Amino acid sequence: MAIRIVGTGRALPVQEVGNETLLDFLGPPRKPHGQAITSQWLEDHFGIHDRRFDFDFFQGRKLRPEEGGLYDTDLAVEAATLAMRDAGVVATDVDCLIHVSCTPDRDPRCLQNMIALKQRLGLKDDVDLDFENLGCAGLAKGLRYAQIAIGSGLVKVAVVVASNTTSAQLVKNIYSN
Repeated sequence: MAIRIVGTGRALPVQEVGNETLLDFLGPPRKPHGQAITSQWLEDHFGIHDRRFDFDFFQGRKLRPEEGGLYDTDLAVEAATLAMRDAGVVATDVDCLIHVSCTPDRDPRCLQNMIALKQRLGLKDDVDLDFENLGCAGLAKGLRYAQIAIGSGLVKVAVVVASNTTSAQLVKNIYSN
């Protein structure tokens, strides 16, 4: 059974971080033969010249929520809200919410992140919740799960949202030499 994507949304941290800032913070990392990775090398090989982070590079830490820090749930709520609006879907129409992430705010084993998403989106109490702890690669699985759920006839509207906030994982001793 084919499914249609009828709405999309996205959310990004505001702060653009260039390669130089990231490489200065990390140390810089080195290629296998020992040469330092440069900003130009990243741009030439990957086409990346900047990215979005919610991280205080001066203090070397992730911003806390009370400081305006963005977390996975914040980005997922914003993206899902925009996608639902784009599709003309209201919260009470949603039968199934699928969240794909490798950086949940809370322990994924207890679905606390999913409960927070459900509440913040205003979804009905009996909405089907599914969490895929697969990061970017999990989007295909999330879409397949939506297709199966809709194909079963038990679900009419599914929202699939993928979000990651890797800013909290910028730990120098893990990513630098």
